[in-house]
Amino acid sequence: MIYVIAIGFLFQLLNKINIMSCVLTILGKTLNVDEFVKCTGILGFEKKYKGDIISVSRNKKLEYSYASIVISEADFNELDLQIKETEDFLVKNMDNLKCIANTKGVDFATINLGSDSNLNVENLTQSFFFPPSLIMLCGELKLGIELTVYSF
Repeated sequence: MIYVIAIGFLFQLLNKINIMSCVLTILGKTLNVDEFVKCTGILGFEKKYKGDIISVSRNKKLEYSYASIVISEADFNELDLQIKETEDFLVKNMDNLKCIANTKGVDFATINLGSDSNLNVENLTQSFFFPPSLIMLCGELKLGIELTVYSF
C-alpha cells in the first residue's frame, strides 16, 4: 500500500517539476519532514505534509508526509548518466544521509530512476543493469532502488 501511494507522489512530483530525473524520496505517516531535512543539512528538498490538500475537487489530502529531491536531471534515455550522478550525490552526501536509517517515522526511502521504454514488435524484452557500487551505496543508506519505465 505504501509503495503504491509513494509512486503516486513521485509521479505527481515528476509532473510538477517537469524534468526527467532521478528522485530521492523519504516518506512516512508519522515522519517529521522538517526534522529529517534539518538532519540531512542538504538544501533543495521539496517537503509535503500529511493533511496537505492534493485534490481540491475531490477533497483529497495527503496520508503521508514526504521529502523529495532531484538527484539527477539526466534524461530518461540516459540511464547510465542517471546512475553516475546518483552515485556521485550519494557519495558526496553519505554522512548527511545516514540519518535516514535513524529517523523515526520513515516508512519508505528510495531512489527512483526513470527510463524510456524500448519495447516494440522486434524487441519484446527489456532489462536494466544496476552496478554493485549503486546497490552497495543504497544498501548502506537503507534506500530502495526503483526504476520507472515510461512509454511516451
